[in-house]
Amino acid sequence: MNEFKRTGVRPFFAVLILALVSGTAFSQTFPPLEPYYTYNSTSNADSSTLSAHEMIATGLSFSEYPLVDQRKYMNLYLELEAQATSRSFMSMGERERAEAILTLMYEKKLWKYQKNQTKLTTLLEDGTYNCVSASVLYSALAKAAGLTVIGNRASDHCFCSVLIDGKYIDVETTNPMGFEPGKKKQISSGKSGTAYAIIPTRQYSGRHVISDRMLVSLISRNLSAFTMDKKDYNTSVAHAVVRLVFLQGEKNNTNNDSRADFDTVCSNYAAELQGAKKFLDSLLWMDAVISRWGESNALLKNYQDVGYNTILYYCRQNDTDYAQELFNQRKNLFDAENTKIIEQMIFLSRIQEKISTIKDPNQKLIFLREQKKSPVASPSDIQKQIDGQIENCHLQLAVDAANSGDYLLAIDYAKAGLAELPKSSKIKNLLTQSQNNYAITVHNDFADLANKGHYQEAKKVVEEGLKLVPNNSTLKNDLKRIEQMLK
Repeated sequence: MNEFKRTGVRPFFAVLILALVSGTAFSQTFPPLEPYYTYNSTSNADSSTLSAHEMIATGLSFSEYPLVDQRKYMNLYLELEAQATSRSFMSMGERERAEAILTLMYEKKLWKYQKNQTKLTTLLEDGTYNCVSASVLYSALAKAAGLTVIGNRASDHCFCSVLIDGKYIDVETTNPMGFEPGKKKQISSGKSGTAYAIIPTRQYSGRHVISDRMLVSLISRNLSAFTMDKKDYNTSVAHAVVRLVFLQGEKNNTNNDSRADFDTVCSNYAAELQGAKKFLDSLLWMDAVISRWGESNALLKNYQDVGYNTILYYCRQNDTDYAQELFNQRKNLFDAENTKIIEQMIFLSRIQEKISTIKDPNQKLIFLREQKKSPVASPSDIQKQIDGQIENCHLQLAVDAANSGDYLLAIDYAKAGLAELPKSSKIKNLLTQSQNNYAITVHNDFADLANKGHYQEAKKVVEEGLKLVPNNSTLKNDLKRIEQMLK
């Protein structure tokens, strides 16, 4: 059997990044969320037991999407059933009849095993099969021949068992010698003697009995998993939906994994859309799934990530109002933790949008300081991000002053920045750079005066400079030299 693999939806971004991404057109046509086929029982709609013809009819319906005319395939089955219910078969004891049905399948129909060939239509038309399609055919023929047969499911396999003399005997339907695996059987007799064969008894991991409904539904399950692997989500979802509806009447809910499989396909499709940067489409898809089929824990878990990524996309597009609108419409679907994270993300996005419209760094500082007081900004990581913007403002003020040649003003701005953000290494470095640049201008003024013989004035210039940069080695040397010259 094909197994479902949960791709899962994962956040594409961990923190708010202020770069823009390219626009995306949202014109996706979603897979169908209504069943393309609905089973109507001829007896009890809630029964998990199906007649031979019901098994074949439903198996054929599950095999092809969209539906095809079943008459050709049903006639092929009826030819086999006519032999399985013939006078010669029915005259056999139950054990011989059960084994003869398996032999009949291989003599008249089955000829090639293919792991992914789960379609009953293909089995009946050209004889290729896997464990699911072969087990469905065996169950139907055994039922038609008056035998009690059940399906069994293991972790990666399915097979049948028939009731003989009060005891169930396994039937490995993928092998023509698969009746009662482990029993020694005569296969030929001649001059060389008698030849025997033994089909080993398999250790079916996690084996458990399944209903007729569950057995035949494995056709859809396999096809859904197989087409999902090929990224054909239109077909994969269609098979998952039809199986979900078909098994709503299943009594043994412990074996009913149709909802989990449906959620996996839908979530993986959402992940595929997100990977293609169709963020809004992915959210609208999950909205449609929940609206039609309700919530589940698995679906809601993935919905959190889909919603987060979509809202973040619009925050990164500087369309915070739309991001807020998307969130407000779906607040009830987000848990407390994700609600808090999204609110903080939108809060930071609004800050970024606002400061992008303010040119004056001093006005930006006023706005940012006010935002730090918001309850949403109370977490340390939010404070840190706002402080990063405040740091940029202080740096911009100091750099602008330095670029205009006003190093004293640059020093004042850098000191003001350190007073607000004492741990900022960037501002500390800029302060040091501004002080060095200021010292260079003082030294140049000193040199001009000293070269002209204005020693007292030169000394005064150096002394004034050292008041602001007392540890500058260049100015210290200048003072020492001028004092020697004045002696």
